[in-house]
Amino acid sequence: MDTLLNDIKYTIRRLLKKPIFTLTVVLTLAIGIGANTTMFSVVNSILLRPLPYPDSNRLVMVWESQPERGKFHELVSVPNYLEWQQQCKSFETMGLALGGEMNFAHGQKSCRIKVAGASSGLLSAFGVKPLFGRTFNIDDDQPGGNSVALLSHSLWQNQFGSDPKVIGQTIKVEGGLMQCTVIGVMPADFQPFNDNCKGVQCWLSLGTMEWAFQQRSNRMGSVVAKLKSGISLDQAQAEIESTAKHMTYQYPENKGYSAKIVPLMDETVKGIGASLWLLLAAVGLLLLIVCVNVANLLLTRLSSQEREMAVRTALGASPWRLIRQVFVESLILACLGGLIGVLMAFMGCRVLYLWMGEHIPRIHELSIDGRVLGFTAMICLVSCVLFGSVPALRIVGSEVLSVLRNSSNRSVTSRCRILQDSLVVMQISMALVLLISAGLLGRSFISLMHTELNMKPENVLTFNIGLPIGSYRENQKRSDFLSQLDAELQALPGVQNAGATSQLPFMNWNSVGFWVLEGLPLEPDLEAKARYQGISPDYFKTIGTPLVKGRFFDERDKQGTEGKIIINETMAQRFWPEQNPIGTRIGHGVQFGNGVPSAYEIVGIVADAKQQTLKGEIQPEMWWLNTQHPPYHVIYTIKTDCNPSSLMPSIRKALAQMDNTVTISDIYTLKERISGVMSHERFLLILNGLFSAASLLLASLGVYGVMAYAVSLRRQEIGIRIALGATRNTVLGLVLKKGVFLAGIGSIIGILGAWGVTRVMDSILYQINPLDPVTFSIVPTSLISITLLACYLPARRATKIDPMEALRYE
Repeated sequence: MDTLLNDIKYTIRRLLKKPIFTLTVVLTLAIGIGANTTMFSVVNSILLRPLPYPDSNRLVMVWESQPERGKFHELVSVPNYLEWQQQCKSFETMGLALGGEMNFAHGQKSCRIKVAGASSGLLSAFGVKPLFGRTFNIDDDQPGGNSVALLSHSLWQNQFGSDPKVIGQTIKVEGGLMQCTVIGVMPADFQPFNDNCKGVQCWLSLGTMEWAFQQRSNRMGSVVAKLKSGISLDQAQAEIESTAKHMTYQYPENKGYSAKIVPLMDETVKGIGASLWLLLAAVGLLLLIVCVNVANLLLTRLSSQEREMAVRTALGASPWRLIRQVFVESLILACLGGLIGVLMAFMGCRVLYLWMGEHIPRIHELSIDGRVLGFTAMICLVSCVLFGSVPALRIVGSEVLSVLRNSSNRSVTSRCRILQDSLVVMQISMALVLLISAGLLGRSFISLMHTELNMKPENVLTFNIGLPIGSYRENQKRSDFLSQLDAELQALPGVQNAGATSQLPFMNWNSVGFWVLEGLPLEPDLEAKARYQGISPDYFKTIGTPLVKGRFFDERDKQGTEGKIIINETMAQRFWPEQNPIGTRIGHGVQFGNGVPSAYEIVGIVADAKQQTLKGEIQPEMWWLNTQHPPYHVIYTIKTDCNPSSLMPSIRKALAQMDNTVTISDIYTLKERISGVMSHERFLLILNGLFSAASLLLASLGVYGVMAYAVSLRRQEIGIRIALGATRNTVLGLVLKKGVFLAGIGSIIGILGAWGVTRVMDSILYQINPLDPVTFSIVPTSLISITLLACYLPARRATKIDPMEALRYE
C-alpha cells in the first residue's frame, strides 16, 4: 500500500510539472467521456428506464389492425373495446381514451383545452391516484350515466387558482352541452401514455361520450391494458386475435379487422430507438479515438523518458513496477477526465432538454442517476486500460542495454514509431467511419428538406378554433359563422389569403370509404378508400398547393347545394388512370342528413402534397367544402405579407366581435409545424455531426503530433540532407510522403469499416443508399486533404532547419 501511495504522489508531482500536457490529456478525455455520459443518459432515460407507472413492464397498447392491408396501428371503437374487455381473460384491467379539443368554461372563465374521455379501467391500469378526490368507477363508464370530470394539475392551478374546494363544482364543456361535476384532481407528475392523450387538461368520464357507443365503425380510441401476472405477450395476443376473429362473424363492420398488442414502452419510444442506439455507437467510436490520441501522447512522452526507465530497470526496478507506474498515471488522468466529463454531461443534458424537449419522447425524464454514474466509472476504467496499455507494452518490449549504450534514442524511437504510426492509422480509420455516417445523414436530411411538398409554408400562420356544440348545433349556423369569419380574416390588413381546414398536413387523418357511382370497375386488389378532410374555398391558395386540372371551390359551392370535392393526383391516377375524373360523381356511403351531401362531384385535381409524413408514400386524398359539411373544430391558415405573429391581436379582436365564446388555441406558423416533422432527423444529424467533427479534430491533432515528433527525431538527418544540397521541395516531400502513406492506409481501412457499418443505417436514411458513392468518395478525399494539412505544418518547419544547428543537435 505504501508503494502504491508513493506511486500516486510521484505521478501527481510529474503531472503538475507538465501542466500543458496534463491539461491537454484531461480535456481530451473529458470530451470523450462527457459525450458518452450524455448519450448514455439519453438512452437510459428514454429506452432503459421503466415507464413511470407501477408494473410498467406489463402495460400494453391494443390496436385494431387490418393485416391484409398492412395496417397494424388502427384506433379502436368503443363497442369493440367493450367486447374485448368482457371476453379477454389475459388482462388484469383494460381502459380506453378518446382524445380531442373542446371549449371549457367555469364561471366567467372560458378557454379551449384538450380533453379526453376515459374509462375507469384506463386510470386503474396506470395505478393513478388523484391528488385529492376520486377517479372514475364502473358507473361512470355507462352511457348516460354520471357526467363527472377529473382536472389536470395545471388546469386546476390556472383556472381554479389551486382551490382545494374544487370537488363538487360544475364545469361546462362545449358551450354547456355537457355539464360535468369535478370529482378529483390528477397528480402533477402523471404523464400521458401516447400522442392521443398528450397535453390532456381535463378527463371526462366515458359515459359522457354517448355518441361513441353508437357506431362500431367509429374507430377513434386508444386502448391500454395491463397483462395479468404470469401471462406472456404471445398468450395475450393469441387470445385477443381469437376474440377479434369471432367478432368479424358477428359484426359486418369488423370484416377484415383483427387486433394487435404492442408493449407500451415500444409505443412510447417508437421512431427514436434506432437513432439513439446509433448515436451511442457513434460516441463509443469517438471515445476510442480519444483513447488512441491519449495513448499517442503518453507514448510520445514515454519515448523521451526511456533512458530514465532503463536506468531504473538497471538499478533493480522490475517491469511490473514500471508498468504499475504507467497505469497509476493513466487512472489518475482518466478519473480527472471523468469528473470534468460528468460536469459536461450535466450541461449537455440541459441543452438537449431545452433543444428537443417538445420532440423527443420521455426527454423530460432526462437525468444523471446512479446507473449513468456507474456507466461513467466503467468507461473511465476501460479508457484507462485502453490508453495505458500502449505505453505499458512499450516498456515490456524495451531493451535496457540498447538504450544505455546509445547517446540518442534512435534505436528505441524506431520501435516507438511503429506503434505511433499504427495508432494514427486507427484514428484516421475510425474518424472516417464517423464522418461517412455523418455524410450519409447529411445527404439524407438534405433530401428530406428538398422533398417536394407542393406547399409554400413561408409567412403562413395557423391556429385552431372550436365552435361550442351547444351554441352551433345547426349546420347552417356553423356554415354561416365560418363564411363570415373567412370574410373578416380576408379583410384584415396584411392578409393575402385566409383558408380553413379540418386537418393540417402531417396530422393524423381519418379515412372514409367511397364508391364510384358511374360504373367504374375497380381492380380486385384496389382498395376503394381515400383520406378526406374539409376545407374552405381559399385553403389551397393559402398554403400554395397548385391546381392541376378543373377548379377550386368558389361562391357557387355552399350549404344546401350539390356536393363538390377536389382530389389529388394520386387518387386520380389510381382510380382513373386512363380517364379525366372531372365531373365524376362519388359517394362516401354515410347519410349525414340536415342538408349535408351524401354524393359529390369531382370539380378539381390538385398536385400531390405530403400530408402524412415526409418519408411515406402519398395516398389518395380528397377534400370537401367546410360550408357544405360544417365542422365544429377548424384550423385556420393565413398567408401574410408581414410577420405572421403580429396579426394575432387583430385576429382575436375580429373573432371576439363575432362571438367571444369562441376561443383560439395552438398558434404556430406552418413552417414551424413542418419543421417539427423533421425534428428526429435534425437531432440525429446535428449530434452525429458534432461527434464526427470532434473525431476529425482529434485525428488531425494526432497526425500533427506524430509528424511533429517524427520531424524532431529526424532533425539531424534532415540537417545533413540540406547541407548536402537537398532542396526545400525535397525535404517537404520527404516528410509529407509518410503522412500520405498513413492517411492512405487509414482511409482504406476506414472505407471498409464504413462499408459494413453504414448498412445498418438503411432504415433511417431517406432516398440515400447506405453505400452512396458520392459520400464514399468526397468524405475520404476531404479527410486525406485535412490530414495532409496537418502533415504540412511540421513538414514546412522541417524545411527551415539550420544545418549547423541540426549537426550540433546530439
